[in-house]
Amino acid sequence: AYPDDPDARALDGLEVRPLWRETLWAVLPEARALRHRGPLALRDLADDRWIAGCVRCRRHLVSACARSGFAPATSFETDNAAAAVGMVQAGLGVALLPSLALATAPLPRGVVRRRISGVGERVVHVVTAPGGSASPAVHASVQALARLRVGDWELRRA
Repeated sequence: AYPDDPDARALDGLEVRPLWRETLWAVLPEARALRHRGPLALRDLADDRWIAGCVRCRRHLVSACARSGFAPATSFETDNAAAAVGMVQAGLGVALLPSLALATAPLPRGVVRRRISGVGERVVHVVTAPGGSASPAVHASVQALARLRVGDWELRRA
């Protein structure tokens, strides 16, 4: 979930347990990244074309860009992280991807990820029906997830 997710109300009445927090990364061509040697802010990418993600990811991108004073020029949309990285490599735009997505899509030569201010972070939750955590199967699953070594995926405990 993103901090500005309007769909969060759909979780009302459900058991929601935050597990991990993850960084959102700017993914851009290396040559483009070299133009910004210091800290990168979302506003620095205002003139770039964007490769947007799924509906929620795109909504977060648009909201974060609006807070930074611009509307992103979206060239392409995909919910496939590897495809987004490939589009960045092809010079079709820049992307905003979370750590978990990048764990599934290694960056090829010529593509880099950079920390970027102004985008917040994403929180990964376990969501169950009311009383779901009382189920032995759900409890065991949540405990197994909690024991994962999430540092390998650059996640932090929520």
